[in-house]
Amino acid sequence: MVEKLERLRSFVRGPIVIRSGVRCTAHNKAVGGKPDSAHLTGEAADIACVASRTRYLMKRWIYVWALFNRVGTGKDYLHVDISLALPQEVEWTYY
Repeated sequence: MVEKLERLRSFVRGPIVIRSGVRCTAHNKAVGGKPDSAHLTGEAADIACVASRTRYLMKRWIYVWALFNRVGTGKDYLHVDISLALPQEVEWTYY
């Protein structure tokens, strides 16, 4: 996971801010995470992403280089994960 995030950071040519990474069960529940969330196993990260252009570029690199095959788009962040236990090659929105 860290290697993939580092690769994304190098493509973006700037810092990426992780808003949420590994979560304990209690915190995951408190923030409305699903019981089988990839955050619980350290296989997910929510990356701060406010600007539309930045979001577009991040998603472009994610797909071009097949960094993550599970991507969720929130209002101001991207969820990326590498869990093999969850559905593959999916994209969703949180709004």
